[in-house]
Amino acid sequence: MRNPLFITVACISVLLLAACDANLAGEPEIVATIPPLPTEVAAGLPAMAPDPERGALVYVQNNCAACHGINGAGIRQELEDGRVLQPPSLLDRENVVSDTPADYYDIITNGNIANLMPPWSQQLDAEERWAVALHNYTLRYSPDDIQQGEVLFTEQFAGFDAFDLTNTQVMAEVSDQQLYDALRETSPDALTDDDVWQTVAYVRTLSLQNADAIGRVAEVLTEPVEASVVGEIVSGTLGGEVPTDGPVNLIVLRESAQGIELVDELETTISDGGFEFEDVTIDPELTYVAVTVYRDRQFISDPQPGSAPLSDGNLPVPIEVFEFTEDPEVLSIERMVIQISAEETGLRVAQVATFRNESDRLFTSSQPLNAEGTQFGSTVMFMPPGAVVAGFGGDPQRYIVSEEDFAVIDTQPIRPGEEHVMQVVYILPYDDGAIIEQPVAYDVDGIVRLLVRPQGLNLQSDRFLFNGITEVGGDVYAEYGYDNGLLRGDLVRYELGGTAAEAAARTVNDGSSNLFSIILFAISGVTGVAAVGLWLYGRSANPEKQRNREIDALVAQIAALDDAHDKGTLNHDLWHKQRNELKAQLKALMESKAANEQ
Repeated sequence: MRNPLFITVACISVLLLAACDANLAGEPEIVATIPPLPTEVAAGLPAMAPDPERGALVYVQNNCAACHGINGAGIRQELEDGRVLQPPSLLDRENVVSDTPADYYDIITNGNIANLMPPWSQQLDAEERWAVALHNYTLRYSPDDIQQGEVLFTEQFAGFDAFDLTNTQVMAEVSDQQLYDALRETSPDALTDDDVWQTVAYVRTLSLQNADAIGRVAEVLTEPVEASVVGEIVSGTLGGEVPTDGPVNLIVLRESAQGIELVDELETTISDGGFEFEDVTIDPELTYVAVTVYRDRQFISDPQPGSAPLSDGNLPVPIEVFEFTEDPEVLSIERMVIQISAEETGLRVAQVATFRNESDRLFTSSQPLNAEGTQFGSTVMFMPPGAVVAGFGGDPQRYIVSEEDFAVIDTQPIRPGEEHVMQVVYILPYDDGAIIEQPVAYDVDGIVRLLVRPQGLNLQSDRFLFNGITEVGGDVYAEYGYDNGLLRGDLVRYELGGTAAEAAARTVNDGSSNLFSIILFAISGVTGVAAVGLWLYGRSANPEKQRNREIDALVAQIAALDDAHDKGTLNHDLWHKQRNELKAQLKALMESKAANEQ
């Protein structure tokens, strides 16, 4: 019997970006001229000993092999026209020894644009980047090197103290060449250079975990196999608990041109802190996600492609759970874009904000927002007074509108370190001018942009400066920016001038908001993933209530259009076109409502 909490999928987001294929898909698409975020610098030494075994998995799962070869030899799978230099072999000592592991980490983090290697700071967390950095750095070591080096170090280098060899952060900034030089200086004359290099290989292992995995090349699956899908349930919160019983579901998905297809769903129970699904067909073309519930919240594993290497003959899909927090201090807004389009009936605004949770707890409210106890609030976006919500980007079921507070509440919780995007479209009444104010509910640490269309709509602000003209989704905007941050409770304030009807007449197209392009504009440089990124959330919102709100908003828009047309302020052809578009949306909602009531 399937658990309906898992069967109903509220939001599935899949973004694919190959790191480096034949057509150089690893280059992130430049969607707009928004200034790039600062790159991460060498600050950030490893917080814990890097794990080369984990690095081997990250290496193959994120398509590093497409450029660097499955064994790191630097043989690209396809080099058709010589547009890219041959990547250096990671197995050649001369290509590696002068660099430090921190140098490798920095290249993985910030990319090497000159050779078309994209940055991985948004796709991989710091622990994953350190893991793959040390996997790459130590690929040339062999088990025999390490074994012989241990014997030599024990017998020939007693008392060696040039470096703190077990200190992870110290060793991250020491190159193999520096280790060799220090060891050679104190080594007996009878030792050969190869002896010293073997000793270098051994002493490098002293600051790593799972050092026996050094040099291991993870093998990817190319054909379906029968195996078990297994996972532990761990807490990502310091001192946190984990569920000791209850169901775990395995969701098996396939991506196609038509979208995401649910292939299968299996259920098992938690036992001894983990779970196992036996005799599962592991197909390289499918994706596997494990899901469980802890304290009424749904937690999922990282999506595991069926091509991933097996570990001890099993496909691992561990689930990380978290304790909760509703402290707004743990959140910050990294980017916010507010798109304003003048129309004859007023202003249509698309607002997108990107949040980050810097705590080690799941950001979610403790009290449910509905009688069924299935919806919990997370982030809040305040709108200017008088705003009427017209729609959302993504799944509308995850949002709740507080009309009296002119606020939208998101019910999708935010995992630690996760970037979380809210997208809301609303209508503002507008005549010949307006002072627009809206408070921010969280500190804004990054960029705030206002995009105004058409350019003839005047904007004045003490805070926002004119950045020039930009194009998003084929539409031309005047862009205004503010980069100095805001505090929770501060106002985003600006004044607009100009008659909406006159401004709209200068618009380059029909005035409709291209929310998808605005979302890409807002998250450009923030959310690019190299493997399948997939999030499943239980659809627990009241769809009928939200549907009725959208119907009311569309009816109001149609009435406003008709009024403008009757007054002669709206061109007949434009009125007819916009009215038909709104009526089509209204018809679809009404049909959905009727079907749901049957």
